[in-house]
Amino acid sequence: MKVRLIELFSGIGAQAKALENLGVDFEHYRSVEIDEKPVKAYNILHGTNFKPQSITDISGSELGVENLDEYLYIMTYSFPCQDLSVAGQKRGMSEGSGTRSSLLWEVQRLLEEMDEDKRPQVLLMENVTAVHNKLNYNDFMKWHGILEDLGYTSYWFDMNAYDYGVPQSRPRCFMVSFASPQCMFFEPPEPIKLKKTWREIIDVSIDSSLSPLLIERYKNILPDLNLPQGLSLISASYNPTVCDKYVYCITTRVDRIERLFEKAGGLVVNRDGDDYSVRYVAAKEALMFMGFGVDDYDKLKDTFSEAQIYKFAGNSIVVNVLMFIFKAIFDHLDLNDGIEIKYTWRGDN
Repeated sequence: MKVRLIELFSGIGAQAKALENLGVDFEHYRSVEIDEKPVKAYNILHGTNFKPQSITDISGSELGVENLDEYLYIMTYSFPCQDLSVAGQKRGMSEGSGTRSSLLWEVQRLLEEMDEDKRPQVLLMENVTAVHNKLNYNDFMKWHGILEDLGYTSYWFDMNAYDYGVPQSRPRCFMVSFASPQCMFFEPPEPIKLKKTWREIIDVSIDSSLSPLLIERYKNILPDLNLPQGLSLISASYNPTVCDKYVYCITTRVDRIERLFEKAGGLVVNRDGDDYSVRYVAAKEALMFMGFGVDDYDKLKDTFSEAQIYKFAGNSIVVNVLMFIFKAIFDHLDLNDGIEIKYTWRGDN
């Protein structure tokens, strides 16, 4: 069976990239994203021709779910996380609140506008783990109940990128929902041992430089970290931590993480005797920490600034994590519903 992918809040298309990496026969069926720049980047990366559009301006029927006996529809919705986090002042996602994160309830509207027998067979949510913290738990459970009322059986779980082959600490919550009753419990992907470290991603040829103010500040901090000679990676924070195997969470702006987070992003340090050169993790490296490739960066670098590409990475989802989830979904559909989706799995990826 062929997959038709519907990406709500699609960004640059990490879900599509995961399916591409798995060799799945799928169609870029619908992509809904309001921001013009990630839409342009999506088209460059995936060879598509989507236009920017707001989720509030489309109807359920426009998603075109039909012929469910011929196609497996997977609808993903990585709704805005800003109002769930410290950075967004914890304004939340309550229905009717007008926050960016409350756009979740537009997904409910779209599903309710579809005929009961013409809804996607699989839904996949992604967001920060704060989506189910004390402040947001009631809204999260309300959403879970709405999906149940719509006929979906849902399973939610947290995953961290460094447990699935990518050297980045990036905990995220995922929810997989199946439209048909499930006689078998959906098993989230099992963690694997991290084999790849940040050293395999950091490009030593990239020039090391920071603003004079940051150079002065880190110059006074770095000697206290007792870094070895040569290359090191530390968190980009007021009290930096030496990174052993992985970088801390890639955010949308390298200059923002210093003000808001204790451990986030990364600073690449090269020690030569008592001299230090320091730079931020670069845009190319940030994309790679998200599971994209150098070839993806090369496709984007002539169209977008380094800051914009870094933002794309910070707003995206780790591709490798999605590959593990899609594999688990396809295996589950095969065992539970007899739906076979062919894919190619390359070991631990």
